[in-house]
Amino acid sequence: MDAPQRSNHAGADSDHRRLGRQLNLFASDELAGAGLPLWLPDGAVIREQLERFIVDVERAAGYQRVYSPVLGKRELYERSGHWQHFRDDMFPPMDVGDEQLVLRPSNCPHHILIYKAAHHSFRDMPVRISELGTMFRRERSGVIGGLSRVRAMTLNDAHIFVPPDAVAAEVGEVIDLLKHVYGVLGITDHWQRLSLHGPGGRYVDKPDMWRVAEDELRGVLRDAGMPWVEASDEAAFYGPKIDVQITDAR
Repeated sequence: MDAPQRSNHAGADSDHRRLGRQLNLFASDELAGAGLPLWLPDGAVIREQLERFIVDVERAAGYQRVYSPVLGKRELYERSGHWQHFRDDMFPPMDVGDEQLVLRPSNCPHHILIYKAAHHSFRDMPVRISELGTMFRRERSGVIGGLSRVRAMTLNDAHIFVPPDAVAAEVGEVIDLLKHVYGVLGITDHWQRLSLHGPGGRYVDKPDMWRVAEDELRGVLRDAGMPWVEASDEAAFYGPKIDVQITDAR
């Protein structure tokens, strides 16, 4: 399907990097490093309020809060597949004793370990866990800037564990949650991209899984009445995604 027409009301006056300086929200410093913004007191107030809001929304929707470390053994990311598929975008391992520790590029492996730490039955499903988790990515110097592309980021990241036959319904509830949050925040200039797998060996080699997952996400978007565009070779290495694209001021 075609994406909805997007307005273009961006301008220099609404560029978040300019506003960040004028309103003393965040700063950068050579000693901190490129792509590693510093939140100033006024910016921290805004961030804190947004974090409180999303935590309350997620708790009301049945998510359980967790905390996990920003470091993990290299073996963790080898098992998850991130090392094989993503290591060029990860910071180099640190030798600590006889172990190698890595700054995590995503929260997924740690959340799998949290789920694994307890016994679950089908009666527990769905299990929804969420975290304001910080992750690190070795972005190239030419693409970083402001808060939109950084080397250290904190996401309200969530992972949901459900039986295969309940995936579509659960994703539908996530879409409803997204609509609610964007409505409260007044975010209207957005569109959906269904990110699909492509040719080559960088994706999990399970064609049937890809076909089923991609068809289910199409059905969710269709049922939700949300127009979308499809993009080949934009999926995560482990599965397709519904990527919500928001137009910023640049």
